[in-house]
Amino acid sequence: MTSDRLHIIAERVINDARAAVTDLRITEDELHDAAEFFNQLGRADEFADLIDIFLGVTSVVAVRGTPGGTTPNLAGPYYKAGAPFRDSGLLYDQELSSAEVPLVVRGRVTDVATDSPVAGAVLDVWQADGQGIYDEIGYHLRGRVPVADDGSYEYRTVLPEGYQIPAKGPTTTLLEALGQDNWRPAHIHLRVHVGDSTPLQTQFFMAGADYLDSDPVSAVYDDLIVEHRPAGDGPGRELDFDIRISAPQSSTAGRLSDGPKAKAAS
Repeated sequence: MTSDRLHIIAERVINDARAAVTDLRITEDELHDAAEFFNQLGRADEFADLIDIFLGVTSVVAVRGTPGGTTPNLAGPYYKAGAPFRDSGLLYDQELSSAEVPLVVRGRVTDVATDSPVAGAVLDVWQADGQGIYDEIGYHLRGRVPVADDGSYEYRTVLPEGYQIPAKGPTTTLLEALGQDNWRPAHIHLRVHVGDSTPLQTQFFMAGADYLDSDPVSAVYDDLIVEHRPAGDGPGRELDFDIRISAPQSSTAGRLSDGPKAKAAS
């Protein structure tokens, strides 16, 4: 960040904070209480959690939103680089439990300006399992999925479950004081890579999931709530999630260097 930009941001934040103090008649005692709360956040190493909860999605959408395109969203704390290519579309690295529901996700990746397929794209997908747990050791339910020349893709995973944000100290105290749940609704994360660029990072949500109306990070948008239905060719569920991006126009936009040639999604 340049010093000029830092000055602009600091001036705006300080002026807005002063306006809030004046408009809301915030007392010195209340300011001192706020200062002590921020000290507690720092000691608990939770300040980043609070920023992500209240400001993370706002920042992503403000900086990277494309008019008419799929709404971008924050990565969250569970992304892992280096996920394996899943040319078959199967994201499993472990056997599913009896309580988990298989899920097939299909869709197309198209250019928001032309409606044409974005060939050579790769989806980088990660999610929680049917108990709301992310694999943080390996790459179960994580992977890079190729997009076919017609823009279609398909991968097989499980119906995710929501989970509780793992804040234990002052962040939880604040959420409880505000009457705010700290449970995230069931969702699947993804990034779209085209060549060396990543024109979209987002997450989409399972229709009917708990906490859609009270997501603590305010990440739920109408175009990111996706209906799912009984699978037509076997047990489990299936859904369609079409992705619209502003595709890079560079001549380098193509298959990532370590990936296989795309083939039509089955």
